[in-house]
Amino acid sequence: MPNWCYNYAEIKCPSKEVYFDLFHSILEKRWFKTFAPLGLPGGLDNESGWDFKTACGIWKTKWDADEVDIFEQDDNEFTIKMNFDTAWTPPTGVYKIMSEKFGIETTSYYYEPGCCFFGRYIISGDGEIDESFNYPSDKNELMNLRKTIGSDFDDFMTCEWEQLEEEWEEECDEEECDEEEECQEECEEEN
Repeated sequence: MPNWCYNYAEIKCPSKEVYFDLFHSILEKRWFKTFAPLGLPGGLDNESGWDFKTACGIWKTKWDADEVDIFEQDDNEFTIKMNFDTAWTPPTGVYKIMSEKFGIETTSYYYEPGCCFFGRYIISGDGEIDESFNYPSDKNELMNLRKTIGSDFDDFMTCEWEQLEEEWEEECDEEECDEEEECQEECEEEN
């Protein structure tokens, strides 16, 4: 069972044909196999058309997208906005192949709380941005990180930041309790 990587992607297609092909492949749960085929025997319809090492090498993740939620689509602008899960890591290889073969532009953000990393991957005709960060370990690191990553990226991570801050507060409360108990034990020993 993998750790799940949570993904957000804004995808812009260059034409109506590419847009509808992509949209339908996502709905039919064959997005990666259609737009970034692994080139193995068996093709789209046969499970033998999949191999762990090949998928990780090409897609940069193990399986096709799961738990897909398309929450916005524009049939005139040929854009899709969605959230989905992948196994362990984001599908940056799929985005890159979609750009190279089909001219599809992608802006994506992701986080993987099990391994404590997050990032963004953006690819368009203007170039490629591939940034990955480790989760901050305290409030000071978080403040500095938030200044570095920019507002859109920071907005995407808001829920994770809130959860981290809650965890840090709980740890502080536990440490304070431990210190109080130690102090109380010392006082009792002195008496």
